[in-house]
Amino acid sequence: MKPIRIRSIAIIALCALALVIGSIWMSTRNKNPDDLLYDAYILISDGHGTNNSYEKAFPLLKQAAEQGHAGSQCLLGLMYLKGRGVAKDYTEALKWLSKAAKQGDPDAQYQLARMYECGNGVVQDKKLAISLYQNIIKKGWDAELSGVSVARSNASKEAAQRLKVLTSD
Repeated sequence: MKPIRIRSIAIIALCALALVIGSIWMSTRNKNPDDLLYDAYILISDGHGTNNSYEKAFPLLKQAAEQGHAGSQCLLGLMYLKGRGVAKDYTEALKWLSKAAKQGDPDAQYQLARMYECGNGVVQDKKLAISLYQNIIKKGWDAELSGVSVARSNASKEAAQRLKVLTSD
């Protein structure tokens, strides 16, 4: 009688676990990319930016990035570039940052420029880095002018600083 009872309890526990996993999967499956990115930011900030919090945010960011969300693509690229929550992978970083940069994301463009300037995971190409920095500045990624976040206005300021260093050589 005991083996049947233990087996029944195990089956009930497995069913409950399947319901929990299914509800989590369904709750993220139908979310739009902006909501997924927001949820990922909450996980990262609640975990104070620890590797564990990035690991938890990864599936949400990947889903939003695959749906073409530039901000998620940029953050996913940064995770790969810095090895936050995932193994450091320059190929994946380049892939996701390039996708975001093609959509005009200045933070992604800045990170790509840095990769090419320093030769991190790519063949060093200072001319391409200069071109990317100039593009960020030319587009006028100023918070005052375009209404984008302060973080994006920093991309413009940092690009101007890097451009000054590269062109003074």
